[in-house]
Amino acid sequence: MILLRGLWSLFVVAVTLVGVMAGAIVHTLVMPSLPDNLPALQATSFYVGLLVVGGLLGFLLSLYSFRALVHFVNRMENVSLLDKIAAVVGVLLGLTVGLLAAAQVQAQQPVDVEGQKFEPTVALAGQTLNLNGVGLRKKLFIKVYVAGLYAQQKSTSAAALINDKGPRRVTLRMLRDVDAASFIDSFNEGLKNNTPEAQLNAMKPQVDALVATLKSIGEAKEGDVINFDFTPDGGTRITVNGQPKGNPIPGADFFAAVLRIWLGDKPADETLKKGMLGG
Repeated sequence: MILLRGLWSLFVVAVTLVGVMAGAIVHTLVMPSLPDNLPALQATSFYVGLLVVGGLLGFLLSLYSFRALVHFVNRMENVSLLDKIAAVVGVLLGLTVGLLAAAQVQAQQPVDVEGQKFEPTVALAGQTLNLNGVGLRKKLFIKVYVAGLYAQQKSTSAAALINDKGPRRVTLRMLRDVDAASFIDSFNEGLKNNTPEAQLNAMKPQVDALVATLKSIGEAKEGDVINFDFTPDGGTRITVNGQPKGNPIPGADFFAAVLRIWLGDKPADETLKKGMLGG
């Protein structure tokens, strides 16, 4: 009987692992086909669901195997060494799978900063981007916005993220109203502080396009979600609450300059930079 319970435990472990792998495969296949503005929570709901099932199976497996363990402890004199090993292995595997599945589910939960939720992944141009980090932008004692940085590969290196040629996204979630003039001034200041003068002069058409787009947005309202998206083929695209604003701005070097506003040597906010780098 004990041996059968041990074998049953191993079977449930196998089922759990298959469920987790199936969820990962579904996640990989489904995410690129979803619209860019679809919340990642919806995009990964089935994936998370399978992980939850895996966690529950692992937990039930642990309980079941633990009962077997208690049973042979209470009747130690009638239990063979093989039975003992089978039950102990079942307990350890069950606990391991349950904990791993629970950790995966936790990793798929949104990150909450100042009441603003950032999904762990987003879809952009058919690619899955991972949340690299989130930080709070403060000016003096005023909380202005929470910013999240998404990239294909997570990194704690500002240079690596700035020079990355793949798709990336910076999401700003506004915590207060900011008029267009102040918003534009902050961007111009950030560009000037972190971009060599000659390079900034060479990018004047792109900077002018950015300013024109920010003017067309007008006042950024509390609760607005502003995305700065970059794709190699499409350049930099700005959206507000899912609605595109202005024309795409070409150039990977331009988006790198925009990223340096937050991640450069003289960032808008050191604490914000640390948060966006995953600190």
